[in-house]
Amino acid sequence: MYNAHPYFYINIWVKKVRYSRCFTVYAERIMRTVEESYEGVVIGGRRITNLRYADDTTLLASTQERIRKFFEGLVQEGACYNMYINAQKSKTMVVSRQDNISVQVDNEGESLEQVHDFKFLGSYKSADGDCTKEIKRRIALARQKAVVLASI
Repeated sequence: MYNAHPYFYINIWVKKVRYSRCFTVYAERIMRTVEESYEGVVIGGRRITNLRYADDTTLLASTQERIRKFFEGLVQEGACYNMYINAQKSKTMVVSRQDNISVQVDNEGESLEQVHDFKFLGSYKSADGDCTKEIKRRIALARQKAVVLASI
């Protein structure tokens, strides 16, 4: 279930001219350098600082100050490798039982948009932990497939 305190998420998109194998190597090096001094959140007894898949990265923190510090470190370290955060595609989300908690994260003078839910690796994540939207989406997909199969 939920912890008593909120979790802060930032879903990040990296600006890159072209995709290369070096991107993955640099992204891994950047994340390892930055997360050395970062606490992350503890879930199930394990420390988790981020979730990554290809060029999609989600940062995790238990306080607003920690998420800002981690994001700023990521921006600074990424600049050393000529990799920059795309502020228009990057989003922030606070997962909490309380409704009115906001997080303000800036990238080069541009604020990251705070969202109530977003799609991550094919499933919807919601700020209040509600799974209704995801369940309805999966039922609709199953219904579409059933209609296609019924015509066979």
